[in-house]
Amino acid sequence: RPNKLLVSFFPSCMDEYALIQNKEDWPRRGWGEDRLAVLDVYSCLKSIGIPFNLVVRLHPNLLTKHVDERFEANTLSSLKEVKLLSESSQMCSYHLVSNSDIVLTTGSTIGIESADLGVKSVLLSTATYEDLGATLNVYNMSKLKETLRYLSVEINRQKENSSVKSQHLKFGIANSIGSAKRKYFNVVRHDLSYFVGD
Repeated sequence: RPNKLLVSFFPSCMDEYALIQNKEDWPRRGWGEDRLAVLDVYSCLKSIGIPFNLVVRLHPNLLTKHVDERFEANTLSSLKEVKLLSESSQMCSYHLVSNSDIVLTTGSTIGIESADLGVKSVLLSTATYEDLGATLNVYNMSKLKETLRYLSVEINRQKENSSVKSQHLKFGIANSIGSAKRKYFNVVRHDLSYFVGD
């Protein structure tokens, strides 16, 4: 995964939108159907031309829903870059978020939680948190492509800078302990490390 962008998509459960009070203040916009949103995200990522993996984590609440309300996943199974995590998957959503470069939602609360965890969060439909300034709100295809292109460039730049900083840090630590031959030290963070021996 080092050279690939990990993009996670969390479809919402219609219950999340149904619970919104005063729907006239929260008109539905953007993508109304999760399956179409996933296909559009996939299409945008392919057209940008960057290597990626797209993980679609189905909402656990869908297990309690009638089959007509469940996510239609047949279309996705043939796409090699797409991994589908079923409603019954034991994968922790927060683990997936923390390993993702970008999280996309159609209103699921994981969108605001991702932003709070410092992960780039893109909102594709109406949500009660859309006006908090924590997510990138995208409601059409051209803006989606533009946003994904911008984020992919920014994230790759950050990864490259992080890699360079790590190499500089190792060299600096080796020199600061008196000998470039000393190589056993533990880097806890880019600004915190300690020597553990020769």
